[in-house]
Amino acid sequence: HMRYDLKTLKCTLASFECATHSLDAVVQNSAASPGVLAATLMIPDIVLGALSCEIGMKTIIFIQESKETSGHELKDLFSKIPNSIQSQIKESIKNKLSLTDSDFDSKLASISNAFIHWRYLYEKAGVSTIDLRFLNAFRAEIINRTK
Repeated sequence: HMRYDLKTLKCTLASFECATHSLDAVVQNSAASPGVLAATLMIPDIVLGALSCEIGMKTIIFIQESKETSGHELKDLFSKIPNSIQSQIKESIKNKLSLTDSDFDSKLASISNAFIHWRYLYEKAGVSTIDLRFLNAFRAEIINRTK
């Protein structure tokens, strides 16, 4: 028995994607004069962006293979997407961001735990960094393939 259905999955994805898109706009608009607002919203923007990637990949897997998938690690979820779709996503991002295969793989690994890491950022010592251009490009490619 399935725990979720495609309509619920897509509605959930749409709500998180809408929130992420809204936060992106505020963060980017305030980037010209960085301040408290951009810094305050950057963390939720990253967390929701990573969650959109996660739910998006779970949606792709559900659409393509009619099976439910669990977990938060983006690299692991990406490996469960059918190879042809993985290749399309990878090639598109490589072209957009001028990356090699190796660059793509290392950048995917670097954002793989973003949802977990950034939502508990207060527990981390030191400085945390993330490649927002890659996260946003990856999210856009995933979302485009859920429609």
